[in-house]
Amino acid sequence: MKEEIRVYQIDEAWTPQYPVTIEITTSEVESRIGGARGRMVKAKLLIKEKNRFTHTLALTQAEISKLISALRTAQQRMEPVSTRVPLDIKDRFVAKAEESGKSSSEYLRELIEKEVTV
Repeated sequence: MKEEIRVYQIDEAWTPQYPVTIEITTSEVESRIGGARGRMVKAKLLIKEKNRFTHTLALTQAEISKLISALRTAQQRMEPVSTRVPLDIKDRFVAKAEESGKSSSEYLRELIEKEVTV
């Protein structure tokens, strides 16, 4: 499997300088663990400038999870400030909805109805 993402090198003023490709690949390889032979999947992240790979990084499952988490956090922070809800408040809201035996959307609809009918 191979996925490519094109991003841009930027300067101090966030001006795009030149394209950089981030490539994530996985491959199944024959491996020996202890005395047993088997197949395993390895993942790597490659950074390519022009036609030359400048970095090749091995990825473990834990590192992939951390990358995903960091990207989700960045994505959430990029939402307009007026729509941001801290994660702990979202978690408490979901817990309250579950306590009442309703989905989050049903619980939110009830809260809005109560607020506008008062």
